[in-house]
Amino acid sequence: DLNGLFALADEVCGDSRPAGALAADHRVDAGGLRGVQSADKIRLSVVSAFEVACLDALGKALGLPVHALLGGKVRSTVEYSAYLFYRWAAHPAGGERDDWGAALDPAGIVAQARRFADTYGFASFKLKGGVFPPDDEIAAIRALAEAFPGHPLRLDPNGAWSVPTALYVADRLKGVLEYLEDPTGSTQSMAAVAASTDVPLATNMCVTTLAEVPEAFATDAVQIVLSDHHYWGGLHRTRELAALCRTFGVGLSMHSNTHLGISLAAMTHVAATVPGLAYACDSHYP
Repeated sequence: DLNGLFALADEVCGDSRPAGALAADHRVDAGGLRGVQSADKIRLSVVSAFEVACLDALGKALGLPVHALLGGKVRSTVEYSAYLFYRWAAHPAGGERDDWGAALDPAGIVAQARRFADTYGFASFKLKGGVFPPDDEIAAIRALAEAFPGHPLRLDPNGAWSVPTALYVADRLKGVLEYLEDPTGSTQSMAAVAASTDVPLATNMCVTTLAEVPEAFATDAVQIVLSDHHYWGGLHRTRELAALCRTFGVGLSMHSNTHLGISLAAMTHVAATVPGLAYACDSHYP
């Protein structure tokens, strides 16, 4: 996270702003991924990058895999889910079309999932929603359920819905979704949804630091936390979160941070060491 690194460097080395300005600059994350942004969250992202690199170097020096440095693996394979997106076949302004084709309706989403399954062997699927009207996205999930019976399905509108809309979708997809991810954008609104539906709720937005855990767990706002070593401060902090989830009976999986191969490898190593990882992890890769 180069932007975070530069911001942190300014705070440490001095800049034109008053002392502590960065710490006081709590704002909504422009990417819509982590709720309220803060200096502490930026620090964790920066620390994570260094921790992963240091663990990799240490493992090479000792001739050990990173999972061994984290306490040892409890599984030999880590399951990942395919990440499905609504997409054009080419940029609207023109340009070369790619060979994946458009995915703007249920048939297109199913075709995208079929390619992931046939080419890479994915057996669970997550649809990034909050794009079209809820009924259109409900139809896409139902089409996936028909095309891939018995396969776990997730829907993630990135906090775009109101509580009534989230409950509307949950009611119509009860028994179809493995979980509904971040239907609303805050711990309080997630708790309101959870109180009125049996569909499990997952988050990687309102719980991304240890400080955000107590309220979420106390209000039963989330049933599954999607950890992300980029956000939480590295692989050791991810294991701390996993221990908290086990203690309080909250499920755990892992969020994809638009990563490429190095981050995916780090994520796989820490996932191999976490007991009770009952859900396939997210992946943007391939």
